[in-house]
Amino acid sequence: MKILQLSKYYPPTYGGVEIVAEFFSRAFIEQGHQVEVLTFGASNKRYKGTYGEDVYQTKEDIKIGSASFSVEYFLKLRKLIRDTRYDFVLVHLPNPFSHEVLKWFSKELNNNQTKILGIYHSDIINQIHLRDAYNLWFSRSLSMYDNFLCSSENLKQSSAILSKLPSGKVKIIPFCIDHHFEGKVNSGDKKYRGKFLAIGRMVPYKGFEFLINCFKDMPYELTIVGNGPLKTKLENKSPKNVFFVGEINEEKKFKLLTSHSALIVSSLNRSEAYGMTIVEAFSVGLPVIASDIDTGVSFLVQDGKTGYKFSIKDEVSFRERLHLFVNDPEKSQQMSKECVTFYDSHLTYAHFNSSLKKIINELC
Repeated sequence: MKILQLSKYYPPTYGGVEIVAEFFSRAFIEQGHQVEVLTFGASNKRYKGTYGEDVYQTKEDIKIGSASFSVEYFLKLRKLIRDTRYDFVLVHLPNPFSHEVLKWFSKELNNNQTKILGIYHSDIINQIHLRDAYNLWFSRSLSMYDNFLCSSENLKQSSAILSKLPSGKVKIIPFCIDHHFEGKVNSGDKKYRGKFLAIGRMVPYKGFEFLINCFKDMPYELTIVGNGPLKTKLENKSPKNVFFVGEINEEKKFKLLTSHSALIVSSLNRSEAYGMTIVEAFSVGLPVIASDIDTGVSFLVQDGKTGYKFSIKDEVSFRERLHLFVNDPEKSQQMSKECVTFYDSHLTYAHFNSSLKKIINELC
């Protein structure tokens, strides 16, 4: 089969959506299919992806909010659709421009019996006025999608878009990771007790400011990994028990994941729709303390099993969870084992690949 993916960005630009898009390419190619990817970037170019996929990068002309727009993107998609008869087109959503451009060519795709799948990563959350207007507009053209795929039942039920669709129209496929690092958390090691880790881009919805305020008078340590527009502001207001390490490579990140008590995900709203870092933590047996935001995060972080949840921006609730990790090491060790079991059962690349193959076969 011939597959076309429409992704906002694509590796070597890496983020949560880009990682998932690359896994789709890998799985399809390993199943014997041909994959092409259309994406935005700083310039127009064509290159081979990691697994042999053909990537067409088009110059991003303007950006409104987080939405990208490009004349070349429109022209390139028109050429691809007219030159190639695709079996499937996958659109990574939200991506307003890709959706609108694809809608422009939906009749041609329908005539070619091409199936359109929406890979639904999250609702639009932060741009409130644009969100409401776009959701209304987007809802009027959902019929052009044959099916949607999303990462968890929690997201499906809580999404302003997906929750309105018939249950058979949305299929669940938990997103995965795949790595070669063999280390596991040593939950009984006292030198790691009371040391906590947070990883992510330093933007408002990640809740790092709330996190730092909570650690100001705590006897524990917090290490923050990542970069972003708020980094300098956060560094300037941080107490001595909070450490910033900036951007790091994968090997160092996994060493940090195996040398802390827990990973903290302090997101303030449903922009945190899944959390690939949580999956990484589970792969090495690291439990997670997370905001209860009723998305894929709640699917991953099962209270008392794979970690603890706390009410959004609730300092009392959050501090209680920290104390539990430090004061009940036996429970922490049990949760560490639960994390690995959950990862092995639901979140490996092998599981993702077989689930995708089953879904595609059903849709064919």
